[in-house]
Amino acid sequence: MSNGLDELIVNMIAYRDQIEDFVAEEIKEDEALICDMNSQEQLYDKGVNADGQDIFGYAPYRPETISRKASEGQPTDRVTLKDTGAFYRSFYIIFGVDSFYITASDPLTQTLSTKYSDNSEKDNIFGLTNENMLILSREYVLPYLLNRLRERFNLR
Repeated sequence: MSNGLDELIVNMIAYRDQIEDFVAEEIKEDEALICDMNSQEQLYDKGVNADGQDIFGYAPYRPETISRKASEGQPTDRVTLKDTGAFYRSFYIIFGVDSFYITASDPLTQTLSTKYSDNSEKDNIFGLTNENMLILSREYVLPYLLNRLRERFNLR
């Protein structure tokens, strides 16, 4: 093989071996966006958990909560898990070796997780729906990977 082809193969193998690291870099860079997708777009705007299920069915708001939320201009047709906003502001990502998950540090986290999850081992109020995971992958992770590929091969 020619020297140029050998170099191309070595660079492609090195890129392949770094893809997981690149994805992790981008996820870390997008932590605020990801937490916002979970809290604002899923919970507040739609009232759905990571599985896309309506969380109203787990424990609907009591009449007094509906009255208070209505007076504050907050949605009452779905459970949003937003009162003061402190819970949403406490969302953060925990990174594993080849994965990540969303959680929160607010003192009410465990109570809300238990009350509004499906009682499995998974806190499904945290995490991205398939739709939001696809958006994250296509609009953020893939362009980042392509930019890293362009940089490696000087394709700018």
